[in-house]
Amino acid sequence: LYTHAWGLYLAAAMACAWIVLWRRGRVEGRDGLMVAGAVLLLYAPWIPTLITQAQHTAAPWSDRPTAAYLLWIPFTIFGEDHRIAATPLLGIAVLAALRHARDRDGAIRVLAGIAVGTVLAAWLGSQIEPAWANRYFAVFLGPLVLALAAILARGSKLTAVALVGVAAIWLVHAPIAERSNVRTVAAEVTPVIRPGDIVASTQPEQVPVLSRYLPSGVLYVTPLGMVYDERVTDWRDGLERLRAGKPQRDLVPLLH
Repeated sequence: LYTHAWGLYLAAAMACAWIVLWRRGRVEGRDGLMVAGAVLLLYAPWIPTLITQAQHTAAPWSDRPTAAYLLWIPFTIFGEDHRIAATPLLGIAVLAALRHARDRDGAIRVLAGIAVGTVLAAWLGSQIEPAWANRYFAVFLGPLVLALAAILARGSKLTAVALVGVAAIWLVHAPIAERSNVRTVAAEVTPVIRPGDIVASTQPEQVPVLSRYLPSGVLYVTPLGMVYDERVTDWRDGLERLRAGKPQRDLVPLLH
């Protein structure tokens, strides 16, 4: 929960799973209430900050996801771009294993339900306040991987063959080593930059990275305006500030 606000969706899905198990007599009600109370107590100091973030933080790059976004989630988690073939192979492994899997204790259904419930809660939440990003899917990766492991461990030879193919694709098409070219660009421009110079960044979130590699004393400006603390990116009321920005008023005077 402290790592990312989407942890609330995971907690909500886990609470729903607990309620179902409790109604079926599989778990003790007291135990669940004690865990919920402990989590709430530990998270309480952050709740005022969470409310403030929800009121003043915008994600201008995000949109309201359609139902089609849900279909792309497995590809995002287990392989997209050059690794896109890994996801169908993983699907074959799961289907082959399901023929032999016996969910006697219901663990597979519970874990799968938590993963799916987290996804649906996040999707519904993003309809109210757009905040949908592929990297946030890491929140429900845990229960999803556990559910897959419980299924695949009971698989057949076809399951093993498909998993070998998945592993081979992942090894051959590794993720990119660098997510940003800031370091390379900074090395090129550093010789001509002096303290007091203004660096314009079209992406506000890149300023902390730029300040890591560029000389000290440099001033920064983004579509949000002048940056007064280059160590952080201030997204408070970001969408409103972007819409209120005027090049003639905010940028042109800095060029003279």
